[in-house]
Amino acid sequence: MPLPPHADDIREALTEAGQRLADARRAQQDAMLDIGHWLRTGDEHSTAPLDITEMADLAGISRPTAYKLLKAPPVEIEFRP
Repeated sequence: MPLPPHADDIREALTEAGQRLADARRAQQDAMLDIGHWLRTGDEHSTAPLDITEMADLAGISRPTAYKLLKAPPVEIEFRP
């Protein structure tokens, strides 16, 4: 019969899982900033504005989320095409 995990092993596993969760949240926030930037670009600054539904579908977000991002103030960060 295997021995139960040691308390330090559990702490280490929880710490690692928590770090992965924090990294995933940062990645999601970065992606949402990029999506907001490109939604505004597609809506206001392109030579032929794109449809909000199409842009939301391409970004994998709902139309209501797309509209919320469009209404949010732009964030001044460097974007990568």
